[in-house]
Amino acid sequence: MPEDHYFIHDLMDCKVFDISGKKIGVIKDILQTGSNDVYVVDDNINNKEYLIPAVKAFVREVNIVDKKIIIDPIEGMIEWKSMFWHYFQSFFSNLSNWSIIGRAINDEILQINYTDIRDFSNNKHRKVDDYPFGGGPGMVMTPEPYMGGYK
Repeated sequence: MPEDHYFIHDLMDCKVFDISGKKIGVIKDILQTGSNDVYVVDDNINNKEYLIPAVKAFVREVNIVDKKIIIDPIEGMIEWKSMFWHYFQSFFSNLSNWSIIGRAINDEILQINYTDIRDFSNNKHRKVDDYPFGGGPGMVMTPEPYMGGYK
């Protein structure tokens, strides 16, 4: 068998850690998608399940003898956080009342950070948009509020 290829039964019940050493969970299933396998990692402490693509970009080390896998997850792979930039606080503050999004927020699967981009405007009227360069219909967001809020 080629290096970096493993039998599914050898990977089952392997403990999965991130590169900092934090335990993510245990492999409970492996989905075969055609392009690559996907590890189903069960975190029974937080009652969550994570899907980790079995590709070198994420899976840094597999130790079958010690039943240990080290991954380097990208942002959002383990903890999904979302940030909304908005003008209207009342619209986004009610997200937890919506069906699927509300359940994800209430079950702590999804965390949303609300940012009023007007807080980062350098305009005395808190203006954050302007006409498109060269004219034409519509409005575009000015870069200053975006960059100020991003930092």
